[in-house]
Amino acid sequence: MRQTANVHHRPLPGQLSGPWHGVIDVVDDVKVQPQTTLLAVVWRLQSRPMKLTDKQRRYLRGLAHPLKPVILIGNAGVSEGVVAETRRALQDHELIKVRMTGAEREARDTALENLARDTGSAVVGRIGHVATLFKKRSDLSKIVLPD
Repeated sequence: MRQTANVHHRPLPGQLSGPWHGVIDVVDDVKVQPQTTLLAVVWRLQSRPMKLTDKQRRYLRGLAHPLKPVILIGNAGVSEGVVAETRRALQDHELIKVRMTGAEREARDTALENLARDTGSAVVGRIGHVATLFKKRSDLSKIVLPD
């Protein structure tokens, strides 16, 4: 659902200005403050977690079955470097496996959910220490999801 809200403020450098002055688009559940820069709005919209149906999850799990993990997370956990590398891998492949070792189940679940949130991807499935992440490319998507 797309809503438009009128905002009365004077933009600072790097903020919404020109034809966008006074209008901020709010998409789904992304809340935008009047002082939010355009770059922050774009980043928040791109990093929103995806929502997949059960049929789409089943389809993606089938595609991911022969894949090997491309991101390995050790005892140090999820760092900024891991998030950046995961974003790059998702941009290149769309569907990846992540292997996380050295943590208890609750810590693993939390870390993988945070990684998915930070990269704007969806957790397709998780078996043991291996999780499958999916993020549809905006420019040239190779994977066509069923309806």
